[in-house]
Amino acid sequence: MPGSPPGTPIEAPSGSELPDLPLVLRQRNRDRLVGAGMALALVGAPAAVALGAPRDWWQVLVTLFVGGNVGLRGWTRVVRGLRLDRSGLSVNRGFLVHDVPWPRLYGVRRVDGNLIIAWEPDSTARVGPFQRVPALDDPTEEPRVSAGPTAERVGALLMRLRFLSTAAGNPDRAVTTRLGSASAPAAYYPLVAVAAACLWHIR
Repeated sequence: MPGSPPGTPIEAPSGSELPDLPLVLRQRNRDRLVGAGMALALVGAPAAVALGAPRDWWQVLVTLFVGGNVGLRGWTRVVRGLRLDRSGLSVNRGFLVHDVPWPRLYGVRRVDGNLIIAWEPDSTARVGPFQRVPALDDPTEEPRVSAGPTAERVGALLMRLRFLSTAAGNPDRAVTTRLGSASAPAAYYPLVAVAAACLWHIR
């Protein structure tokens, strides 16, 4: 159907057991490891400039810009994920964290090993692929490395918690948004970059 969102919708399963809450879900370890390596550019690029590696001003600007861009992308890759508790869902997107009460969640769709999460009034986030969570494994199946089953089970858990919260008549609250941990290096990096450029200039 034209205009339909991507992915497969996930429904709330009936009678499934719940894992211990709160539950924190992170991206795959290898993705986070790559992100950690990328985040080192936040230190490496200013250090290279301060030590005089670039030969001209345009090289200084390119080095600092690329280093900041790559480093901040890596930082968000490390910290992105979900936190589930009885009151709601926290979606960590790196720069921002959205705290979504369960009644405000209105849909979850799976796209391969990722989830598209939608909440009121009109917000979406794509998260994953997730590190396998043993607490969500089906004991009747062999553990699988593929991210698809993990995403399916995470999505089912989200919808199950939403259903239980709504059925219990838990008080509804507004969605709130706060700064995530990536906002700190984003704030300090321009200062470090300027200091590195000044040291390059006086060398």
